[in-house]
Amino acid sequence: MTYFSLLLLGKIAGSFVLFVLPMLVLPRARLDRLLGQTSSSPAMYRLYGTAVLALLVAYAWGIVMAERGEMPWGIVATGLVSNAGGLFVMIVTGMIAKARTSAIFIGCVAVGLCTVSVMPNLALQSAF
Repeated sequence: MTYFSLLLLGKIAGSFVLFVLPMLVLPRARLDRLLGQTSSSPAMYRLYGTAVLALLVAYAWGIVMAERGEMPWGIVATGLVSNAGGLFVMIVTGMIAKARTSAIFIGCVAVGLCTVSVMPNLALQSAF
């Protein structure tokens, strides 16, 4: 398994636990409390969970490509926009104080993707 595949696998597993499952299965009131939001319907939470799940499917395809020795630049770009952009929004809105674990997680993924961008040959080397 390549270093890049390990990064994507960690992103998939972590995002599924931190974002997808809660958004798709927790009751609206609990999500409101966790996020410090108020929503009259769980629809936006469910949509967000579904959108993140779609990104995870794309990341899984990135693993397939990386294991073939191909750098999936579209996945790298998507991940950078998603993770670095998400961290930026969390910082600007002050949400980083409420969701430190999520911020650290997506920040680490963003740094990993930046590293992949500048060292693609290393990223495609076998980790074991």
